[in-house]
Amino acid sequence: MMRMFVSRLALAVTTTLFLTVLVPDVMAQRLTTEAVKDGTVIERGRDLPYTEVLPRHLADQLARMINRRLREMSDPSQADYTIIATAYAVASQLVPDDEEFARREVEAWTLSDKNGGIERSLRRLNALAPDDTVVQLRLINRRIRKLQDADGRLDAYNLLLGPRGQSLDPAIRSRLALDAGLLLRETGDEIGFLNYLNLSMSLDISNKDAAVLFASYINDRSDDPLERLEVLLNIVLADPLDREAYLNSAFILMSNGAHAGARRMLDLAAALTYAEGQVLDVATLFDVILTNWATDGDEACIERIDNLLVNERRNEEGRRAAILAEGLDPGPPRPIRLPPSIELLALAVHELRADEERSIATVERIDGFFQDRLVAINDPMQWPDGFTEEQVPETTISTLLEMAWIRLFSGHDLDTVDSLIEQLAEFAEQGLLEETALKRTQGWLAGRRGDFDEARAVLEPIAKEDTSACLGLAMTEESAGKTDAATRLYARLALEMPNSVVGCFARYKVERIIGKPVSFGPDARRLDDYSLGFAPWLERFVEGPHSFMSIRAEQVRSSTDLLGRSELRFVIRNVSRRTLGIGAAAPIKSRIMMAPQLKVGGYDYMGLVRPEILRIDRRLRLEPGEELDLTVWATRGALGLAMDASPEQSASLRWRVVQGFEYQEEDGSYEAGPFCVTTESDIQYRSAKRNVGDVDDVVGRLQTATEHELIEAMHIAVARIIDPPSGQPDDAPDRFFAAMTHRITELDSRERALALAVFSLTDRFTGQAGRDMVQAVSDDRSSVFLLAGALCAPQHMSAGFAEGLLDHPDEHVRRFGAALLEKLSGVRSR
Repeated sequence: MMRMFVSRLALAVTTTLFLTVLVPDVMAQRLTTEAVKDGTVIERGRDLPYTEVLPRHLADQLARMINRRLREMSDPSQADYTIIATAYAVASQLVPDDEEFARREVEAWTLSDKNGGIERSLRRLNALAPDDTVVQLRLINRRIRKLQDADGRLDAYNLLLGPRGQSLDPAIRSRLALDAGLLLRETGDEIGFLNYLNLSMSLDISNKDAAVLFASYINDRSDDPLERLEVLLNIVLADPLDREAYLNSAFILMSNGAHAGARRMLDLAAALTYAEGQVLDVATLFDVILTNWATDGDEACIERIDNLLVNERRNEEGRRAAILAEGLDPGPPRPIRLPPSIELLALAVHELRADEERSIATVERIDGFFQDRLVAINDPMQWPDGFTEEQVPETTISTLLEMAWIRLFSGHDLDTVDSLIEQLAEFAEQGLLEETALKRTQGWLAGRRGDFDEARAVLEPIAKEDTSACLGLAMTEESAGKTDAATRLYARLALEMPNSVVGCFARYKVERIIGKPVSFGPDARRLDDYSLGFAPWLERFVEGPHSFMSIRAEQVRSSTDLLGRSELRFVIRNVSRRTLGIGAAAPIKSRIMMAPQLKVGGYDYMGLVRPEILRIDRRLRLEPGEELDLTVWATRGALGLAMDASPEQSASLRWRVVQGFEYQEEDGSYEAGPFCVTTESDIQYRSAKRNVGDVDDVVGRLQTATEHELIEAMHIAVARIIDPPSGQPDDAPDRFFAAMTHRITELDSRERALALAVFSLTDRFTGQAGRDMVQAVSDDRSSVFLLAGALCAPQHMSAGFAEGLLDHPDEHVRRFGAALLEKLSGVRSR
């Protein structure tokens, strides 16, 4: 028997436990049944047998209560998660074949870190969803981890990777092979590690972890640029949307003079960047323009840089116009400059073209940037975060050297170089500047002024180790008419530095002097040929998500009633010719946002309805043309409660679906992310419950109605308590509660639990009215009623409630009681 006095300790637990949720709240799902695919489902709950309606409706109400408690948790403990897991286990007994409940239970057990619970729930889910490769892999890994020694684990891996494991999905075997390889590496067996790593990639090309690990291993050990490129491009095959893989590939190509291949990789990386709504970072933009120069020549390079300058000028004009429109003074115009590395590219091209006017203008822009930097260095108020007093000399020296370099390179304003050398000499005397840097600057200046012998005497001894000295010596020899010597020096720079401004400038210098281009050798040709011919479908792939996937969302039932279930069907299809992974960082994103558009009584519902999140990681990958066909209970959260609270009004529900969303921390909103697919479902209509009369009619229904009519009467009564209709008597809520309290003794345990779940939505339930209802059936020891009491009426449970669950015949109820006592113990200790 339940004692009906309230324990202060139990009330404290209620506050900390049940006014507390799992974040993020993710919707579970199940594979779409053949009936749903055929469209042969029953639309109205009214048309289903009561033996099906009651357990499903009760299970749904209990799930909503669990979700509601979860959403309110601020800092849940492992005991909290254990309570939630056992609650799902008890509720699942009402609908034992429901995958959605099983998935929620697995998630809660995982967060509770109770190994026994995780194992049991995973086995149950695996039995319900034998096609779920993610669950299968988790279950296999858990069993292998139980083996205590490496030999035992390797035997298990070998068994599953051998003939006896052929029935497993290759994607699962690929992950097992990777784990086996990592275990062998830990034991020092490098050959075994590589064998298993190769097996992992051959089993599943979309296994990105294996591809990344293999690329890292080879790049640390191989000097063959083609081999290093091939393993990097394996990552692209695993995930064609991995921007860093393209950039890393471009770096190898540029470093070996394969500019055409590098340009393709950079263009793909740029396409991904723009698709993400981002702009290229300066380093990538520099590489893009440099390869543009190396492949298409001066004109294309200058045109691109000029376009950047035009955009900068327009942005500044727009900024000033906006300030003026506000009636404010925009101040002096800002100088129009590009980042120094890009300006330096422009300077090199202008020098090649002997365009003195534009060369001088570019030097002035670069010099203006460095002058501003010197001002900032000497003003601590302008220092960036992390900049310290100790960095002032080093930064000053590097700035002075760069200011001297652009003048020496262009041959303009050489008198200023004298003063810069004086400043640099002072730093050299203090031991802060290497003598080589000072000599290089002095020697290059001598060559620019026609003192060729002096320049050679200074630059030749250091030119082999110092690229700037080599460039200065090459330009000196060219000015002295020693074209053979200049050509050899320029060619050396072109071959040693193909991914730099100096290297590209030197390459074109050689071409202008001898009339033919520098040959980068067979490696560059092999790399270009390989990268240009690699995966010709990539350009199409990075155009947008519709090139490789589709998603469809449709209502399972176009119309329903108060007792019907609102479910949404998702069909995700790989429309490409490549095997694609599914996951948070995979091409097919595994999380989907569902934003509801609800109308009640013909008007937009203005209550707080948050988006729901669906996680579709039931598969590790999708083959070309393969579909993942899932169904979810769409109204298991606050939205469903809102619809239940208006049974006498019609409602319509549509969902906006965003696959690949991003969470915005600033305002807590969800936005469409890069390469996301957005769609909308069709509309589901829910009919209103008509022909319900006044208070006497509702009370009469509560007292005498059975089956479907009784459930509907409960919802109508609660709706009229929460939102009283015009003219309703003040005593109506008391009469509804009294009628239900009298009737509840005549109901079976599931109907009693449903009454608690429905009436607990009202504020009155926390007071005497709810207490009376619970007390009327306090001797009910059924699993489902005890769960409903704990979830819906914890303040009405007795002080010994948790202890009383420990001897219950249902093991899930016993676990629930043990978890509750663990929580109580935590409250006591505090």
